[in-house]
Amino acid sequence: MGIRAVTARARAVFLDRDGVLNEALVREGRPYPPASLDELRISPNVPGLVARLRAAGFLVIGVTNQPDVARGTQTREAADAISQAVGRAMSLEALLACYHDDAAACRCRKPAPGLIEAAAAR
Repeated sequence: MGIRAVTARARAVFLDRDGVLNEALVREGRPYPPASLDELRISPNVPGLVARLRAAGFLVIGVTNQPDVARGTQTREAADAISQAVGRAMSLEALLACYHDDAAACRCRKPAPGLIEAAAAR
């Protein structure tokens, strides 16, 4: 998903995907991302909240860690399809993802600032 060009300094709100924009699946007391579009459930109050943020002049950008891609338990294509569906449902400016797991020690894995920096650069 692309971020529209902005000519002035823009204000942005960054929202996490799983458990915020969409509902996390809870198994044995632990939250998990949806594994497919069939499991995707948009959090009911969030589209209205996102619309209010946009109306107030904010760019609304989703961010997500998807370590299951690095671990081989989720395909990048499936993770991207879910992110695209969430982005469309909310009319997000973008939804940026980190596909590394903890061991990678990358700058894009939240809470590191890499995804926010990438959004600002775009």
